[in-house]
Amino acid sequence: MRLFLGPWCVNLLGAALLLPLCGCISGTLAKEIRHQPLTDEALDRLVPGSATLEDCLSALGAPLQVEEHGEQTILIWGWRDVRGFRVAVSVPIGNNSARFTWAEEAKDLKGAVAILGPDQVLVLLRRGQLGEILPGKRRASQLIADD
Repeated sequence: MRLFLGPWCVNLLGAALLLPLCGCISGTLAKEIRHQPLTDEALDRLVPGSATLEDCLSALGAPLQVEEHGEQTILIWGWRDVRGFRVAVSVPIGNNSARFTWAEEAKDLKGAVAILGPDQVLVLLRRGQLGEILPGKRRASQLIADD
């Protein structure tokens, strides 16, 4: 098998090899975890129709947020797990520098939402991505025209 490298490929390869000599390359690998994840076993113990507010707090601990909507109480638990890798390249060009950044992040904001009725008995328990399982109380942004 014969490999042919055209002139543009040789120039690109040469530039890539010389880049560290005249610029700066840095890389970062990071991980961030916030709040304790809830276990499936703890969530499975909460049965809608029979679990009470006390059962929810006993099994899951204190929620991050509590909201009231009419006669319903909404308890929200959430945790975050972020891992990422980032590469930054800076090359001096005259009095300025050219910069290139590449980042790959895996973001995960998981959680659980418990909706309790007026008698403080569990009506609905959702789990998953918080942005998808929160009740639809968020409105889309609107353009406000100033007359």
